[in-house]
Amino acid sequence: MRTSINPTKQNISEIENWLTQEWNDKNEGFFTNLEMIPKAFEENRISILNENDKAIAFALFRIYDEMSVIDIAEIEPIHRGRGIARKFILDTLDILKSRGVIVVKLFCSPEKSEGFWMKCGFNRFEVPNNSQINMYKTLIDVLNPTNDFLDSKLDKLKLWDCEPHLTDRNQPKWIWELKYKNDNKTLIKPIICPAHYDWQIELDSKSKIITDKVKYFPFDIFDSGTFIIINSIENIKH
Repeated sequence: MRTSINPTKQNISEIENWLTQEWNDKNEGFFTNLEMIPKAFEENRISILNENDKAIAFALFRIYDEMSVIDIAEIEPIHRGRGIARKFILDTLDILKSRGVIVVKLFCSPEKSEGFWMKCGFNRFEVPNNSQINMYKTLIDVLNPTNDFLDSKLDKLKLWDCEPHLTDRNQPKWIWELKYKNDNKTLIKPIICPAHYDWQIELDSKSKIITDKVKYFPFDIFDSGTFIIINSIENIKH
């Protein structure tokens, strides 16, 4: 039994067959998303779990720079309950990490799958105007926010979970004390946090305070609309 990102056309056919069978038997599964599988196969965006050269699980994903989205993941019904699904997902995450991914997100479908994803190390996060169960997992060590400011001389990054016109009645939800590598711009650990592009973010440094919406902030920040990834404060420091 092994996880692979090089499925054969036969493997794809096997997956399509048991998805079709599951739909016919129980009216469940991802049969309605069947058209996504051949496209993911062509674009090398699918991992599978092979047992005796047969595909018994699969996951479809997309990669955006350092972030990945898992669109679908399922194990063949007859193989559920064996304790192999979690290992398959963790193996898939290792594959994504090897491709430079540092955070993975998804939404739970069906909603009852939330418990499984939590066992895989995912955490829930809220997305404005979105009622789905959104979850994410970081694949590397990241800078954690703090409530105890041990060194007042350090630069600080503050993030509110609201738009700027609401911040006068709210404190920042996250605050990070920034430590840099020798180049004085690259963070020792990156910041990865669920965030909406219209939320307010602020850099409080020794020389200046800069405040704006995430989408307008003047430094290198990956913004997917639901996540920020910050590796450096380059444009502010220089």
